[in-house]
Amino acid sequence: MNKSTALLPIVKETTYLTDALNVIGSDSGQIALVVSDEGVLRGTITDGDVRRHLLLGATLGSSVTAVMNNEPHALREDADVASIRALIRRQSIHQVPLVDDQNRAVG
Repeated sequence: MNKSTALLPIVKETTYLTDALNVIGSDSGQIALVVSDEGVLRGTITDGDVRRHLLLGATLGSSVTAVMNNEPHALREDADVASIRALIRRQSIHQVPLVDDQNRAVG
C-alpha cells in the first residue's frame, strides 16, 4: 500500500469478515474496497452485504470474497464531480471507488 492509498478503507482478498467489519466501521463511508496484492480493485463490501450474508449462513470467519460485490461501479481517478454525482444518482449508491488506468484503487 502506498502513501496515496494509506487512508482508503482497503482490505485484501484474503481478509475475513471480522477484519473487514473493523475497516468498514472505522470509515464514515461504511464501505471497504477489496483489492488484490497489487492493489487492483476486485470488489467492494458494505455492512449491508455482511448482514445479508450472515442471515444466509455466512460466518464472521468467512472470506470477504464470499460476500463482496465483485462487479463494483468505479470511475477513473480523473473523473469530474458531475460524472461521479451522475453515477451515484443513476445507480442509487453512496460511494464510488476511483481507480487508475490499471484498475488500482486510488480513492
